[in-house]
Amino acid sequence: MIDDFSVPFDDGYSYDGYGDGKVLAPAYIEPAVRSFQLRAFYPSTPSAKETGARRGCVVLVREASLIQIMESLPLLRAP
Repeated sequence: MIDDFSVPFDDGYSYDGYGDGKVLAPAYIEPAVRSFQLRAFYPSTPSAKETGARRGCVVLVREASLIQIMESLPLLRAP
């Protein structure tokens, strides 16, 4: 899990950036996702319904059994 991560389908979630090309966003982790055959899951709750800081996250999973579990969780979704 990477906290403070951009949620690609919901601009209401904020996220961290550490300079040019180092924003916690899908493009930043895409090489690792591709190389390690990971699946990404993001919050399914719309940011407008969140309270507090409204910071995004991503959960990265590789094992098929864990992917099935992630797909069954109502609070996470794949893009």
